[in-house]
Amino acid sequence: MKSILITSLLLLSLQSLSQPLWMRYPSISPNGESIAFSYQGDIFTVDSKGGTATQITSHVAHDYKPIWSPDSKSIAFSSERHGNFDVFIVNSKGGVPKRLTFHSSNDIPYDFSPDGKKILFGASRMDDAKSVQFPNWALSELYEVPAAGGREKQFITVAAEDVQYSADGKSIIFHNRKGYEDPWRKHHTSSVARDIIQYDIQLKNTVKSQNYQLKTETLYGQVHQRLPF
Repeated sequence: MKSILITSLLLLSLQSLSQPLWMRYPSISPNGESIAFSYQGDIFTVDSKGGTATQITSHVAHDYKPIWSPDSKSIAFSSERHGNFDVFIVNSKGGVPKRLTFHSSNDIPYDFSPDGKKILFGASRMDDAKSVQFPNWALSELYEVPAAGGREKQFITVAAEDVQYSADGKSIIFHNRKGYEDPWRKHHTSSVARDIIQYDIQLKNTVKSQNYQLKTETLYGQVHQRLPF
């Protein structure tokens, strides 16, 4: 009886080891055909209808946070290949990734511009001198870099995260990080909880979006898709 129990436990353990766990940061391609995700520190893609996943990156460093270009032909992601997280871009079918950012901060990509020429990313580098927000490493700023490579520049000094462009490129929406709360904390409601903010790029002003008032616990771990606002 004891040997049967031990054998059963071993079989269950082997079965669990054969199942891929901790697949994170899913991102649906704009054409709806593929899903990119991070698994064991590399980027994979899989057909949105299911099937065998294809490994896109392979490196001892940690690769994560994949985002798609508007034409679904490229994937940007964050990797610590040079000691800190930088933004890289790679063909969605695989290939040699190209490094786009070179700062000592951790750079996290959020979205491509609608024309695919620029990538928005978050990093804690330097607040604007006119910013009233207390400068702190936990409160990042928003930057952009050409997808083909080139000089990075600050987009806004606000601590904006999970940024998404509107389809016409005139606005962005984002979570406004206000403090040091853990983004994985569920059911948290207080003055430090994040809101969804819409930012008009031309007018350079923000408004709290009334059309996307989601509960705090639904903001994290979701598949990011372009919103039709």
